[in-house]
Amino acid sequence: MNSIFDYTRQTRKILLTLAEGLSIEQLNKIPAGFNNNIAWNLGHLVVSTPALCYLRSSVQPQYPIPYLEKYMKGTKPEAEISAEEIERMKEELLKSIDRIEQDYQAKAFENFVPFATSTYKYTVQNIDEMLLCCVAHDNMHTGQVSALRKLVQQ
Repeated sequence: MNSIFDYTRQTRKILLTLAEGLSIEQLNKIPAGFNNNIAWNLGHLVVSTPALCYLRSSVQPQYPIPYLEKYMKGTKPEAEISAEEIERMKEELLKSIDRIEQDYQAKAFENFVPFATSTYKYTVQNIDEMLLCCVAHDNMHTGQVSALRKLVQQ
């Protein structure tokens, strides 16, 4: 299953490339027809993958999940997100995958509790299925960031 981690890292590197070169105003801009922005999408992915792999499966992470309440499912940007917070989220995008991979290798997810995802309407049975779900989720948000980037550059 190591390739899933490599694929996730590569997807997140693409996401980081899409955010490169944009001003803080562009990262925070919410174009017409959208309810979030590029900065929020970064934070959402920092939060969602660890939350899905750990909290939803009843496995306790050995580290706090940063910004959990601010970027979890159902949230939206309430104020401008600072440059400092955006930089921390960019770092966390890859670090969070490293942590999950370490715990995966250490078999921390052996007692995974199945649950139904709301986004994909699918009951995830184990950590391998959850990691696949997270890749699909990352790709969905990378597509949103790609569309947002085009709009904020106009």
